[in-house]
Amino acid sequence: MADCDSWMGRRLWRIFKRSGLFEGKIYPYVLTSTEFDHSSVRDFEALVKRGMISREEYDRFLGDLQSLADKGEYFQAITTYIYVGKDKRR
Repeated sequence: MADCDSWMGRRLWRIFKRSGLFEGKIYPYVLTSTEFDHSSVRDFEALVKRGMISREEYDRFLGDLQSLADKGEYFQAITTYIYVGKDKRR
């Protein structure tokens, strides 16, 4: 896959509903952290490799996150959407 659709989770309900094949519910799951871990932002470096941001922008971003962590002010939240349903044809 060349690109990631970060809005796909928000589209799940509509996609499943329009298909007419499933009935279910969407459940959000939120992972939060106040501990900065460089591995959690490592994937952002790919933006530099793809020419979407400069190395300087990435380094400044990383520095800002580290600064927040050093002051005990870092916060991260990642929301995942889970569709739980069943096939209406069964």
